[in-house]
Amino acid sequence: MILFLISGILNGQQICDPRTFLPGNYPTILTDLEVVGSHPLKLRAHSRLVNSTDEITYEGMILAYTDSVSGYPQFLLEEALAACRSLGCSEVGAADFTIWNRTETCEYKCPDGKKANRQCVFMVDSLVCKDNAMNLAECITTGFFRYSDRIPTTSTTSHTRYTGVNLICRECGEEK
Repeated sequence: MILFLISGILNGQQICDPRTFLPGNYPTILTDLEVVGSHPLKLRAHSRLVNSTDEITYEGMILAYTDSVSGYPQFLLEEALAACRSLGCSEVGAADFTIWNRTETCEYKCPDGKKANRQCVFMVDSLVCKDNAMNLAECITTGFFRYSDRIPTTSTTSHTRYTGVNLICRECGEEK
């Protein structure tokens, strides 16, 4: 029994610790990507384990980096509108870049329901939404947590800013 616990497997099941698990260690299918905060924009991913009804959830921030050479932001009106639509709103009131504090916490939940809060990191860095996107899950173009080691900053030696996004939505069914 001790050997199985050390290797992280018990009765054929991987043991999940919400304080340390990495979503990439689980083969999953993304089922939902919900907006859980808008100042800065924070997302919660719901992922169903393959060949199971069990689910893991994890949160993180949107990375809206801007290359100061080209000035091209990586979070545009279409992405802001999809985020607002996922909240039941039909218009973007305002969206701007922000530096957020790394003391923000994000929740991670294992299939057995155990939860833990961890320091937030950048989870999503590449979104490309079509005009009619209703949820940011429709806009994902890369894997999660590719830039989780980046610290929110206004500039770096590479002339790239790593920022989050503040979002204000309008025309919400029930004003949020």
